[in-house]
Amino acid sequence: MTTNKFLQRIKLLFKKEITNDFVKNSKTFCMMPWVHLHVTQQGTVTPCCQTPWDKDQAFGNINENSIAHIWNDKPIRAFRKTMMADKPDSRCARCYKKEQAGLISMRQVTNKTYQHKMEWVKQTQRNGYSAHAKPIYWDIRFSNLCNFKCRICGPWSSSKWFSDAKKLGQNVTEKAITYSIENYDDVMDQLKAYSVEVEEIYFAGGEPLLMEEHYDLLNFLDEQQHYQVTLRYNTNFSVLQTDKHNVLELWKKFDKILICASLDGYEKRGELQRKGQHWAGVKHNLQQLRKHVPHAQVLITPTISVFNAFHIIDFHQKWVNEKLIDVSDFWPNVLDNPNYYNIKIFPPKIKEHLKNLYLQHIKWLKKCPTNDSYRLDLLIKEYENTIVYLYDDNWQQHIATFKEKTQALDVLRNENTVATFPELASLLE
Repeated sequence: MTTNKFLQRIKLLFKKEITNDFVKNSKTFCMMPWVHLHVTQQGTVTPCCQTPWDKDQAFGNINENSIAHIWNDKPIRAFRKTMMADKPDSRCARCYKKEQAGLISMRQVTNKTYQHKMEWVKQTQRNGYSAHAKPIYWDIRFSNLCNFKCRICGPWSSSKWFSDAKKLGQNVTEKAITYSIENYDDVMDQLKAYSVEVEEIYFAGGEPLLMEEHYDLLNFLDEQQHYQVTLRYNTNFSVLQTDKHNVLELWKKFDKILICASLDGYEKRGELQRKGQHWAGVKHNLQQLRKHVPHAQVLITPTISVFNAFHIIDFHQKWVNEKLIDVSDFWPNVLDNPNYYNIKIFPPKIKEHLKNLYLQHIKWLKKCPTNDSYRLDLLIKEYENTIVYLYDDNWQQHIATFKEKTQALDVLRNENTVATFPELASLLE
């Protein structure tokens, strides 16, 4: 055997041959550790927002080491080795579960979006070190600053939740607002050094449109005329202007803006689920965005939970019929955690009724004209797979916790969930 053939054999013992077919067919491989920098509200650097915040499973902490150090330190190198060997990783469980139920996962979206950077994977050394890969997709959670206290959220992601959490006896931090970055100027300088090649920045929170750090970053990109970067948002869509900033004026300059509006229902149903929401303001903000930044793409991205499972289709149809959105501009995501708000807790009779409603909605979708037939086909499949997910497991053991949590918040906030969602009466009374 020649030396070259021997070395090739040894190389393949450590990683699979990385090809486009490998990535397409793999059930575990993900591009994230070659392209993505995710910093949680606690400052930990993890594979992505779908993975646990546990510091023992993180790549490092932004307040303890530089981005450059974390980017090729042992934890991320070990993660890359696992990906190249086509092995599962416990931190990726949420994506695996979604895919098993037929839903589209972040892993799949990332692999498709960043397939043009496959050379970085191929050039990676067998110990996971990559001299070429760079963080070109950012998700920096600067803080938990938020003006909402959504039912499905908590104080870790919303400062507004702090007071209610304390009254409910939950463990909370000393202050309502927690910041991920201690030495802000230093970390911002590091990010700016990578900004020349950044392709996408994802802003989430808390509520990113309230955060001064978000505007600092946009103003820097504006100064550099770096308008080709994709700006993507997860926002409650309640604020477009602060005392200091008008985000519409900044957005006008950028080539690609994607607004994922976290709206879980309309009018009273939406306002109960996302406490702090004013429905008239949401519609006004959509009109202002369409008027001043017409090239911005808006996706309504509700989270399907126990609360809105029966009305998400009404919401979808209402906004299409009112010509507020194209039928394909609606992308529901099924809530995974907390499990007591998961649709799997429904008893069999309720599941059957819900399934029939979704099947009727799918028939309606297939008859709708659209600006994007490809995305509509994906949306139809996502609704079909939501039915599969609904029956994937029986979690009725969590109904008691759902009742306890819901009634406690109803009392604390002087609200009435059954009056707003009468279909949940059998679970709550």
